[in-house]
Amino acid sequence: MTGKKLAKGILATTAGALALMTASHAAAQTYADFASSCVGTANVACIAQIGDGNNTSIDQSNAQTSKALVYIQGDNNGTGNVASVSSGALTRYEVVQPANNNGNNGGSNNGGSNNGGGNGGSNNGGSNNGGGNGGSNNGGSNNGNGNGNKQPVVVTTAAIAIPANLPSGTIVQRGPNNSAEVRIQGSNNDFYVSQEIGGNWAAQRITGSGNTAVIIQNGNDTASQTQIGNSNVAYVKQSSGANNATLYQQDGTSEILLEQSGGASATLSQYGGNNDIALRQTGVVTASITQYGNRSIAIDQQAGMAGASAIAITQY
Repeated sequence: MTGKKLAKGILATTAGALALMTASHAAAQTYADFASSCVGTANVACIAQIGDGNNTSIDQSNAQTSKALVYIQGDNNGTGNVASVSSGALTRYEVVQPANNNGNNGGSNNGGSNNGGGNGGSNNGGSNNGGGNGGSNNGGSNNGNGNGNKQPVVVTTAAIAIPANLPSGTIVQRGPNNSAEVRIQGSNNDFYVSQEIGGNWAAQRITGSGNTAVIIQNGNDTASQTQIGNSNVAYVKQSSGANNATLYQQDGTSEILLEQSGGASATLSQYGGNNDIALRQTGVVTASITQYGNRSIAIDQQAGMAGASAIAITQY
């Protein structure tokens, strides 16, 4: 649905039923009134768009007890495609042990023997016997030993990036028990939610202009994004497992890109401006990060050997 100035209606579907409310009713409603009116006993999708050029598309494919809620006040929200944003490369440092080389590189010097011969001549009945004995020179062997040392090697992993060509203003849920909520007050914002089978929950709230918020989930995930200000970017990707992510950005050019796998949990907050966080987690891990202005964090975690691998960072 594309909204016109100040109005422009609420589209509500409940278990296949379709109702279109009047423009004056939509304009007079607050978000609390809109949320309370979006009820149902089965598949529910509610859209309110107040402004110009807004676009929202909801597809709940074979969803069971799923619910999508959208409330937009502003212009040109959910139009076009989500811009592909990359965090840059995350770098891990590893130490690689090369093979040990033990060399036996000694040459032997063997001296030859000099043997002197004896000449006996008769001189007036006497014999003179000259004997000469040559000594042998034997050189000892030299053995060399070589040992390899540990060398640091920089391993660069792939960047965290928003997938390209995601349609903005799209909510797709493939049940069961999914729920999504998008609330926008501002203009030129992009949002995208895609949830597949599992007990997923996603919430996005954007206040400002030029913001991007994307949630992609698969499994028992929970994600919440709140962006206040301009040009904030938050991207959450969670795969199967009991994942949890809470992202909050305040003002200015902030950016959080988060990727998690099974059993991960992260709480990320940024205040001020020009902040940057890129986090990738795999396995049973936790993270809690708080930043104030002009900061940057990049973390790449792998699966913990036994249990959680906790990280808590606070920067001001």
